[in-house]
Amino acid sequence: MYTNLEFNISMKHLEMLISSTDENLLLLGGWAVHMLVNERFKKDNGRVYLGSRDIDLGFSLSKGPERASFMRVYRHLTERMGFRPLSFRLFKEIHLETGEMLDGEKAKSIPLFNIFQMYVDMIVDTVPKWFKDRYHFIPINEPMVKSIFEDKENHIVTQAFGKQIWLPATKILVGMKIKSFPDREKEHKRSKDLADLVTLVLYSKDANLDGLEEIVGLKSIRRFRKTFQHEDAVQASILTGLDTSVIEGAISRISENK
Repeated sequence: MYTNLEFNISMKHLEMLISSTDENLLLLGGWAVHMLVNERFKKDNGRVYLGSRDIDLGFSLSKGPERASFMRVYRHLTERMGFRPLSFRLFKEIHLETGEMLDGEKAKSIPLFNIFQMYVDMIVDTVPKWFKDRYHFIPINEPMVKSIFEDKENHIVTQAFGKQIWLPATKILVGMKIKSFPDREKEHKRSKDLADLVTLVLYSKDANLDGLEEIVGLKSIRRFRKTFQHEDAVQASILTGLDTSVIEGAISRISENK
């Protein structure tokens, strides 16, 4: 399902990106969860929390200054780090045994089980009309990103790999997981979403869910609760090593805050 080798490759690229750019990056997704929960999770469980295969970054395109940041990071990823556009995201093929970056032709000669397809998602708060003509794709649009930039209570400023970065407040990440969970078709993605959500509730540095309903909407919370099944808790338990009763207890806390 997930391997430490893939996590390590992804973290190496995350470190490379953060340390080699002057942008004040907003980190989303699994790596943001890892940075928010890992210290307390490790203290309680004696092991580090899961990383992420992919790198998710957030940008505001509703204001002029942040538009330039998107352009600079996109160019950095494609021109200096070897990522290539694929549909709504950027990707890179890497040899799992050697760590070598593979171009399209070289990848054809490598068995699929030895290739790690790593993705970077550049998630925006809005998609301007000019975007597709300039970048030739439509990125992931997540309106909750806007609130991270506009409200200082919705982001955390921290240090990673010697640089300052932003992380979303826990309730923002929980809201994003609540929205994505019901639509996950791949079981491993669904399990990882739930694992991230539960560990945020239990171990995050700022595990405050006040205002969650206003952020994600009552309809999304109810849909999440309706979709969640005991088997989901079992699968998340396998990923996290937490008992299913602990996982279901964390989910009930979300219900109490709706």
